[in-house]
Amino acid sequence: MSRDLYQTRRKALFEQLPEGCIVILADYQQKIRSKNIKYHFRQDNDFLYLTGFDGAIIDFNADEAYDIAELETVLLSQLTTQRHIFIGDELGRFSSRVIGWMNHQRNTTSFDTIKHHLSLTPLAKVLHPLRVIKSADEIAKTKAAVKASTDGHRAVMQACKPGVNGSLCIGYHS
Repeated sequence: MSRDLYQTRRKALFEQLPEGCIVILADYQQKIRSKNIKYHFRQDNDFLYLTGFDGAIIDFNADEAYDIAELETVLLSQLTTQRHIFIGDELGRFSSRVIGWMNHQRNTTSFDTIKHHLSLTPLAKVLHPLRVIKSADEIAKTKAAVKASTDGHRAVMQACKPGVNGSLCIGYHS
């Protein structure tokens, strides 16, 4: 998929969002099965849909990108001017901390300072309707994946005969 496609997707998302908002989209992390053995990694679908991600600024011309270690500091400074937070955090890495960040302004400003209301909305509410619409490239890749899977299953079915070891059949599919 091209960088332009991801940029078009992000633009379509931003057109759906209100002025003065922040989007927090958490990625998945590699999980360890046992000591140094890791599970097969699969990135969050919403994250992949918007980024095809390798590097925020270099790969898709983001205005800003920060190290995850700076998230709280950067977000607290942004919350003084932004009114809405949209969060995509399927695994709950940040969700539990967001309420505290939202309350930070109310807890740290003086009594006579006007405190603004912040709203917290799941990003999926806005993003998932956009994901339903597929580009011609996505449709072509889906059809190619279906054909490859179908061909693999047919090869396994043709190899399966009485007396043939199951692991041999699996080899045809792999």
